[in-house]
Amino acid sequence: MNRDAPWGFVSDAHGNPIGLLNCLRALLAAGAERLFFLGDAVGYLPLESDVLRLLEESGAECISGNHEAMLLGRLPLDPVRDGVYGLAAAAERLAPSLVARIAEWPDRLRPGPSGEFLMVHGGPEDPWRQYVYEESDIAGFADLGCRAIFFGQTHRPFIRKAGETLVVNVGSCGLPRDTPGVSSCVLYDPFANSARILRRPFAGGSLLERAERIAPVAPAVQALLRVKPGQLSSRYG
Repeated sequence: MNRDAPWGFVSDAHGNPIGLLNCLRALLAAGAERLFFLGDAVGYLPLESDVLRLLEESGAECISGNHEAMLLGRLPLDPVRDGVYGLAAAAERLAPSLVARIAEWPDRLRPGPSGEFLMVHGGPEDPWRQYVYEESDIAGFADLGCRAIFFGQTHRPFIRKAGETLVVNVGSCGLPRDTPGVSSCVLYDPFANSARILRRPFAGGSLLERAERIAPVAPAVQALLRVKPGQLSSRYG
């Protein structure tokens, strides 16, 4: 493997194998030779087994998100919110082998000879609970000794700099909230330390029909899948 070849990043699939597959194909077509998944394969949509199998087949290096942590009991799962998340039901559907695989995912990765890259789900201060938006104060990220930091969580992608540190929110391949129905992923050039966001549409209506053959989908999630691309959605943690 060429150490300077592009890396591909996906995050927040949330039971949407169509959005994930579209992004994986886009990243591979763009030349990505190393793939990373930044957490939240599960939750919201009931096609989590398909998502996990796609991740395994792709060879992506995976970390756990807050939804994996809730499914495994590592974070508390609020029963009211789980009416939207559907994590208790997902835990019952998942084969024990898939649950065991999720349990092995770390909460962060520090690849590179000197650990100069940081990959988490939420943010460097808290891998599961932190939310970093484009308008968030990221000045302190420059002090972490990283060449680049990658995360997801908010379902809204952006690329910024904190001093010399590249800061990348990968967005969501499964349930985007800045542009519903249009997945996001990121292609990273480790030689130039630069990144670009790739967007790929998916058919939300068809996805919803497929999902509801397995389990009911919460109205809040249905709304995100049925809106027209370009219509802004609300923040929901």
